[in-house]
Amino acid sequence: MYALAGVVGNTVVLIVFSRSREYMNTNFKVYALFHGVIDLVTCVTVIPGEIFRLRHYFDYIYGTLCKFTCFMNIFGAAAAAFILMLISMERFHRVNRPLNTQISPRMCARICWICIIFAILLASPAAFFCGIENKTITNINAGNTTAHFCVVEDKFKQTVWLVVYKQSLFILTGIFLVLSILIYVSIWRTVHAATNIRMAQGSFKIRGKRTDQLFNSEKKTIKGKTADEDFERTLTEEEQKMSKSCIISQSRSLQRTYSDRMGPFPYKTLIWFILTVMFISTRILYCALSLVQYDILSFPHPLLTLIYFFYRLYFINSVINPFVYAILDSRFRCSFRRIFREMICF
Repeated sequence: MYALAGVVGNTVVLIVFSRSREYMNTNFKVYALFHGVIDLVTCVTVIPGEIFRLRHYFDYIYGTLCKFTCFMNIFGAAAAAFILMLISMERFHRVNRPLNTQISPRMCARICWICIIFAILLASPAAFFCGIENKTITNINAGNTTAHFCVVEDKFKQTVWLVVYKQSLFILTGIFLVLSILIYVSIWRTVHAATNIRMAQGSFKIRGKRTDQLFNSEKKTIKGKTADEDFERTLTEEEQKMSKSCIISQSRSLQRTYSDRMGPFPYKTLIWFILTVMFISTRILYCALSLVQYDILSFPHPLLTLIYFFYRLYFINSVINPFVYAILDSRFRCSFRRIFREMICF
C-alpha cells in the first residue's frame, strides 16, 4: 500500500514541479524534485525489497539482493536527511539574512547532487557488511532446520569496523536531529518577532492620536532634522529590521494566494518543517526499536506484526510529501488541475 501510494504520489509531484510554470527558477522546485526522486526510488526499491525480505525471512538465499536492499535502505534515509538539512539551512539563511545574497536554484541543484554523492558513500559499507547468515534453529516439531537470514555477516559482527560504522550513523542521526530542532526553533522565533513588529506598527497609537497627527502638531529640530523626519527615519529602521527577520521567498504578487495568507509562518517553511518532523519522529522510533534485542520466534504473531509496523513506519516519509504539498500549497493544486486538463485534452 505504501509503495503504490508513494509511486503514484511522487510521480504526480515530479510531473507538476517539472512542468508547472508557477515554479520556474525557484529553489522550492529544485528541492521538491530531488526529494520526490529520492522518495520515488525508495518506493520502487526499498519498500518492495523489505516486503520480500519479510516474506522470506527464514529462507533468504539471494545474497546480491540482500546487499542491494541494505544499501538502498541506508541511501534513501541518508539522502533524504541531507536534503532536508540543506533545506532547513537555506530557510534559516532566508530568515536571518534576507538582504544578503541567497542561494540560486542552480547552486541548490549542485549542492543536492553533492548530498546524493555523500549518501552513496555513506551507504556503501552497508552493502559490504550485509549478507546471508546460515543458522540452525529448532522448528515447531522439535527438529532442526537451517534458516537463511539477510543480516550482517558473521565475519563482521565482532569487527571494529562495524562498530565504527554503526556509531557514525548514530552520531550523524543525532547531529541531524539537534540541528534541525535548533534551526526551526530559530526560524519560528524570528518569524514570531517579525509578526509582533508588524502588528505593532499597524496599530500603534499614542493617547488616542495617530502618530502622524501627533508628530505633525509640533516639529522640533534634532541635529538639523525635524522630529517628524526623525520619526520617519526610525520607522524605516524598524521596517529594515522587520525585513531582515522575515522570510522573503518571492516577490509578492498583486493577488495573494491562500498559501500566503495562512499565518505568520511561511507556508514553504511550514511544508519542510512538517516533512522534517515526520522524518525525525519515525527515525527515532526506528532507532529505538533497533536497539531492543528480541527473539522473533518467542513473540506471538499479533505482537510481532505490531512491532514490525512501527519498525517500518519510516516508510511514510516517502509517501506523505504529495499530500503535504496538496494541503498547504494552493499553487500545487492549481498546477495539478491545469496540467491534468492539458493531458486530458491532448
